[in-house]
Amino acid sequence: MGVAVVALLVSIILIFVVPPVGIIATPLAVIWVILAFVFKVLGWGFGGGRS
Repeated sequence: MGVAVVALLVSIILIFVVPPVGIIATPLAVIWVILAFVFKVLGWGFGGGRS
């Protein structure tokens, strides 16, 4: 979860440093944070550790 949050912060910084990269990276980071949150809530479940 922490890694996903860091990725989101880095992508936000990238928007200001390298706009094209940041614009591409931010949605991916947001998706990553959402997935990380969902996996955490589900306890990495899906019936016994399948990804």
